[in-house]
Amino acid sequence: NVLSGSAGILSQTGIRKPAYYAFRFLQGHGKYKLCQTEHCMVTAESPQDLRVLCFNRKQLGPKYYLLEENSHLPNSLEGLFADVEPVEMELHFQDLPSRPGPYYIRQRILNKDQGAPLTKWIGLGCVPNLTREDLDYLERTSVPEVTLERQMVENGELTLRFTLEANEIRMIYIT
Repeated sequence: NVLSGSAGILSQTGIRKPAYYAFRFLQGHGKYKLCQTEHCMVTAESPQDLRVLCFNRKQLGPKYYLLEENSHLPNSLEGLFADVEPVEMELHFQDLPSRPGPYYIRQRILNKDQGAPLTKWIGLGCVPNLTREDLDYLERTSVPEVTLERQMVENGELTLRFTLEANEIRMIYIT
């Protein structure tokens, strides 16, 4: 019940669910849609400000529909998806404007191991009666991981490679 709230973006205790961050990431998109694939959407505010939303959403499998709603244990949720395979991503950008300094690549990553409230709660033993301090801990730590790197762009080209875990959402800002 700690993370219950069914399809909402917040749990009944006020903890932000991954769907909350998916909406936040969508709000951060640029004005101009450049392309979309099965696992990502690229937009821009300007030629030097690209935004990439990546996702590896997994469909629920038949096992999910055989169980009574809210009857599954948090530790067994992974078994309810049709598959949990990661996706290897390679994003190649061409014709980026030349500039004297580096491009900054900021990533906000939310997956099973980085910022997922369910994983944190499982780590606390799935105790149903958490203290306010425990709930505050879950709220503070259930946020996307943030990374920042600098890369020089040569000949207007930039390539990013990474793995998207099952049900991961990742927002990448290239500025």
